Amino acid sequence: MKTFLNNQFFKFFTFFLSLIFLNSLLSCEKDELTSLDEDLNVQVTKKAHAKSSNGFFAFHQGFNHNTAAWADQNVEGILGWCGTINLQDKKSGDVVPSAGSGYATVMWGECNTFWSEEADDMNLPIFEYGAPATQDPELWSSSWPSSGFVQELDIYLDPDMYDNGLAFIYSSSLKAQEATAFVYFAVNVVKVGDALLVDEHPVTESGWYGFNFLFDDNEGALQVRFELEDNHKVAYSAYLENDLAENLTAGYEVEDYGSGYVWFVAIAEGVALPIDEYRLRPGK
Repeated sequence: MKTFLNNQFFKFFTFFLSLIFLNSLLSCEKDELTSLDEDLNVQVTKKAHAKSSNGFFAFHQGFNHNTAAWADQNVEGILGWCGTINLQDKKSGDVVPSAGSGYATVMWGECNTFWSEEADDMNLPIFEYGAPATQDPELWSSSWPSSGFVQELDIYLDPDMYDNGLAFIYSSSLKAQEATAFVYFAVNVVKVGDALLVDEHPVTESGWYGFNFLFDDNEGALQVRFELEDNHKVAYSAYLENDLAENLTAGYEVEDYGSGYVWFVAIAEGVALPIDEYRLRPGK
């Protein structure tokens, strides 16, 4: 397990550093990328009810009709990614949705052709396997809301779905306003005995839990808090003092950043993890 995690984070940090080069790439190939992902952006704007205010996009995906804004191996090009995301219906799915008539499942799997074969031509790392992420530039904000912002996702937790060891790693990020570079914060979920430890907090009962990253500021310095919700009540809360690169959270000035994306860095192989009710919204 330790070797697996080390390999994941080595590739993760390589990816993190390499994304700096995407700024020039996206600028030079703006027309091609706009054409390539036109349909996805239309779905985001019209079907998923994205709305902007001073450069910040609020977004809600209930997975009742589509998986707009999420990318997997079936999305082509640079805005595609890895693994699979599939819609599930409350009548035929294995669990009842958190809300509405549907939900989605995400799985670890192969990456699309770009990230597994072509990325090297652009000095980006090659990935053979991964798991879905929100991969839509429309949701990368160009400003910091005065009240901060929140990335929310309902995830179905069931200890019986996993062997002992890593269950999944879930990450949220900030995007630098002046470059395509990201700052990542993550929570690990590990199976130990009869429980899933969510950032050391034990969960023994199966059901839907809210995974919330709250991005705020303290006199201009970044604050990040992770909250785990059980039945819409906070069951666990912790400030994240460091990002995944071990940089101090408070060392970032919020005026230089906006919202990034969420990403399943790892999921135990063979597990179809239910997710529902993804939201990107301003803070309180």
